[in-house]
Amino acid sequence: QAGPPKPAKSLREEEPMKASSQAELSAERLKEFKSSLFAVFQSAHAQSVKMKTLMEDINKGRESRFTEPDIRAALARMQDDNQVMVADDIIFLI
Repeated sequence: QAGPPKPAKSLREEEPMKASSQAELSAERLKEFKSSLFAVFQSAHAQSVKMKTLMEDINKGRESRFTEPDIRAALARMQDDNQVMVADDIIFLI
C-alpha cells in the first residue's frame, strides 16, 4: 500500500495546473509565453489558433521550451485576465 502515495506525488505536480494555474509559471516565463503567443497569432494572421498548432509553433527556435502543462497554465492565467479565450482546444485572441 506504499504505492498510492508515490502516484499521488506525481499527480500533485499536475493537479496545481488545474487548481491554481496562476502559480505554475513565473512572471518572467509568462511574459516570454505571451510574447511567443502573440508572434504565433501574427504569423498566422488570425484571431484564433488551434492548440495543436500553438504547441508546435510556440517552441520553434526556443532553447527553453514550453511544455504542454506550461502552455495550458499560461493560457488559463491569460483567460482569467481576459486576454484570450480557450474553447474546444482553440485559442481566441480577445
